[in-house]
Amino acid sequence: MIKGLRWRYWLGWGLPVIVLAGGVIIFVLLVATRPQPVEREPAEPHWVVTTTTAEPAAHKPLLRIYGYVVSPSAVTVKSAVEADVKDVPARDGSLIKRDGLLVELDDGELRDVLRQRQAELDELEAALRQERRAVAADGDDLRAEKKLLEIDKRRVSRLERLVDDEAASPSELDDAQEAKERRRQAVTRAQQAVDDGEARIQAAEARRDAAEAARDQARRDVERSSIKSPFRGRISGVEVAAGDRVTPGSSLVEIYDTGDLEVQARIPSPRLGSLQRALAGGVEVAGRAYIDGVTKQVELDRFAGRSPRDQGGVEALFALEGRHDDVALDRFATIELELPVEPQSLVLPYEALYDMDRIFVVGEDDRLREVEVQRLGEAKLAGSPEGRQRGALVRVPQLEPGAEIVTTQIPQATDGLRVRVREEH
Repeated sequence: MIKGLRWRYWLGWGLPVIVLAGGVIIFVLLVATRPQPVEREPAEPHWVVTTTTAEPAAHKPLLRIYGYVVSPSAVTVKSAVEADVKDVPARDGSLIKRDGLLVELDDGELRDVLRQRQAELDELEAALRQERRAVAADGDDLRAEKKLLEIDKRRVSRLERLVDDEAASPSELDDAQEAKERRRQAVTRAQQAVDDGEARIQAAEARRDAAEAARDQARRDVERSSIKSPFRGRISGVEVAAGDRVTPGSSLVEIYDTGDLEVQARIPSPRLGSLQRALAGGVEVAGRAYIDGVTKQVELDRFAGRSPRDQGGVEALFALEGRHDDVALDRFATIELELPVEPQSLVLPYEALYDMDRIFVVGEDDRLREVEVQRLGEAKLAGSPEGRQRGALVRVPQLEPGAEIVTTQIPQATDGLRVRVREEH
C-alpha cells in the first residue's frame, strides 16, 4: 500500500516535468534547425518629381514695375483779380466739363473800375477830337497867312517900282516891307502851330490808346470774375470758400485732364538700355497697368529729364490710352511691359529654379543632372488661365530640346540623385 502511494506521488509531480522538458527540447531543436533568412541589400531612396519638356522658342520678357498716376495737364487755377468769393460750384473729386464754372467772384468792385476806365476813355476821345479840330483850324490859318504874305510881297514889289519912278514915297515902301515882315512872322507861327498840332494829336492818341487798354483790362477783369475750367477733367482740390477774399495769384481750384493721364514709374538700370534703344528706334513698347484692380493699356512715351543721384534707374512716363474719369491722381499702379523678343528661350515655373541660376534635368538613368541657366527676366507661363501666371524666362544653350526639366523643389538636390517622374493621369 505504501508503494502504491509513492507511485501516485511521483506520477503526480513527474509527468508535468517530463512534458515541460520535452517541450524545451523540441523548441531547441526547431531553433537549431530553422532555415537562415536571405540577406537583402537596402533599396536606394528616390524622389517623386514632376517635369516639363524643354521646348526653346521666342518669348517676350515681362518687366513689372511700380509707379503712380500723374498728369502733365494738372493745373492750379488761380485768381487774376482781387475780389470776394461769391460762390464755389466746384467740389473736390467731381468731374467738370470744358468751360464749366469753378468759382464765381463778386464783380461789383470790378464793374465800378470798368465804368471809371470807360469814362476816362470817353474824356480822352473827346479831347482827341477837339485837338484834331484845332489842328485843322491851324492849317486853315496857315494857308490864309501864306496868301496874305503873297499879297504883301506883290505890294512891296509894286512900291519898289513906283519909288524908282518917283511915283511913291520911300515911307510907303518902308511901311509895306514892315507889313510883309510881320506877315512872314505870322506864317512862321502858323506853321509852328500846324507842326505842333501833329505832335499834340499823337500825344492825345497815345493817351486815348492807354485809356482804351485800361478799359479793356477792366473789362477782362470783370470777365475773369467767373473762373471756368480750361478743359474737361476732374477736380483734385478746392482751396477757397464763399466769403473768402482773394488777390491776384491766389490758388482757387486744382484740376487735371482725365484724357491726359500718365503713370510715372522707375525703370531698373539693367533694363534701361533696351528700352531707350526701342524708344529711339520707334519701336512701340506697350504694356498693361493695374490701377485699383482695373487693367488699362499703357505705352512708353518718354523718359524723365532728370535722374536723382541717390536713386538707381530712371523715371519713365507711360501714357494711358483714352479717357479715364475714374482714375485719381497719385494712385498706385503696377505696370507689366512686354520687352523685345528673346529667341531660343524657355519659360519655367519658379519651382524649377535653384539659387535662381540652376535647374535639374532627368537623365536616362533617372538621375538628376545640374544645368546652369541665364536669367532673362519674367514671362507668361504657358497653359495658365488668360496668361495670368508668370514664370522665369531663361536661356540654356547647352540643353537639348526635349529634355525633361524637374519642376519640383527638392531639398538639397544634387547631381546624381535618383528620382522617379510622376505619371500624368
